[in-house]
Amino acid sequence: MATIQLIPITRTNWRECARLKVADDQQHFVAPNMGSLAQAAYEANWMPFAIYDGQSMVGFTMFGLDEWTGPRVWGILRLMVAEAHQGKGYGTEAMRLVLEFIRRHPSRIEDVYISYVPENTAAPHIYSKLGFKKIGKTPDGEEDLMHLAIALPPEEDLPSVQLVPITRHNWQACVSLQVGQDQRNRVAPNMYSLAQAAYLGDQIPMAIYAGTLMVGFVMFGQEEHEGQQVWSIGRLMIAAPQQGKGYGEAALHEVLARLSRHPSRSEDVYIGHTPENAPAAALYRKLGFKNVWVDPDDDEQVMHLKLGLVEID
Repeated sequence: MATIQLIPITRTNWRECARLKVADDQQHFVAPNMGSLAQAAYEANWMPFAIYDGQSMVGFTMFGLDEWTGPRVWGILRLMVAEAHQGKGYGTEAMRLVLEFIRRHPSRIEDVYISYVPENTAAPHIYSKLGFKKIGKTPDGEEDLMHLAIALPPEEDLPSVQLVPITRHNWQACVSLQVGQDQRNRVAPNMYSLAQAAYLGDQIPMAIYAGTLMVGFVMFGQEEHEGQQVWSIGRLMIAAPQQGKGYGEAALHEVLARLSRHPSRSEDVYIGHTPENAPAAALYRKLGFKNVWVDPDDDEQVMHLKLGLVEID
């Protein structure tokens, strides 16, 4: 077994996913992948992922935030390993990755539910090994239901930051912010970003403040991707003297919190980084972003996060 990964379903791999099948005597254990992909397309809370062993797609899983028991909780709706790849431990390893994704998700929701048809005797064995406990039946009475209260990582003591719009009063201070000399090939100058926001109109430029001190800059907005409106975080920078203090992570938390409450209800978020920007990659992974593709125009690694939307009264 090589490195197991969960890769988001996109226009480049959905057909291969749809062709994956379980054994004939397991067909009634799990819905066809095509049906699951259709459900994810119309019920945006579900996140479909292919399970890869190296370059080979070996299975499929789909999970998301739902209201199975009243309050929003995590539901793992699908888990399948293709017939040719069963018996190799892929199901267990994929479940571990799903649970780690949930554990580090910024929603900080710890209740996870999964169900299975009673005839599927292998499923509860896998789920029990991972800490799930059987609690009864699904609301329709057709499947057995299991629950896990996941152990969340401790909340870090991040600094308090505020996102403040760029105006005629602070744009010059924003332009004067710079990253370190050795980082200037990783992020566009703030002057360029402000011009881009002004003339393209699809990005919202915000200064990052710690109290009354401007410490950084972020820019985000909506764009169309595969026929849907998604969020794009086009810039994130912290001024060189303020780096290493947690401001970047705190600002990204603030951005994601805003997006999760936005009335557009768009929940797909994309962000990119240059290949040599390892600190950015590590920060984005920490917040739940996953690699999806390399942008051929900018030679940037693009990462994706499915937001947990917050209900708006």
